[in-house]
Amino acid sequence: MALTQRPVIGKDCKFYYNSGTHFSPTFVEIKKAINVSATLSKNEADVSARFSGWSLAMGALKTLEITFNYRHIQGTDSVFAALQAAFFADTPVQFLMLDADWSENGAQGILAFCEIMSMNPGQELESSQEWEFTIKPTYKEESSQLIEPMWYVKGTTNTSTTAAPTTTPSP
Repeated sequence: MALTQRPVIGKDCKFYYNSGTHFSPTFVEIKKAINVSATLSKNEADVSARFSGWSLAMGALKTLEITFNYRHIQGTDSVFAALQAAFFADTPVQFLMLDADWSENGAQGILAFCEIMSMNPGQELESSQEWEFTIKPTYKEESSQLIEPMWYVKGTTNTSTTAAPTTTPSP
């Protein structure tokens, strides 16, 4: 199904983790995630010199940080258990943050192997328990290939790591 042109509402966005591999993914929706947020930025390289009276900068390494809150439930919560296990084992996990469902051609967003850097419990008096997670890209190789963060567009095959995976994962 093709996407229609309309504003994107946060509740319609999707957030997944991959329980498979990059080249053979099994994306699991993180349905209890709330307030998912990504910060994309660049570090700056100083390129100033005496040829200009201005301080000059150029973009250097890109950075990514994703934060999200998770509404934890008592008892069996397989998604929370997977996130918790990855945190304690320092295991890279591939996350996919999309503006629509994974099955929609044209859905787009960030695809990156990340390490969970923090998971902080919150126990506000008049709210359900939420865990705040912070994740950042990490080193991950598959088939002797470094898998870098990328902008993913469902239904495209683009060899640029800024647009889509070389081999587009399929559901």
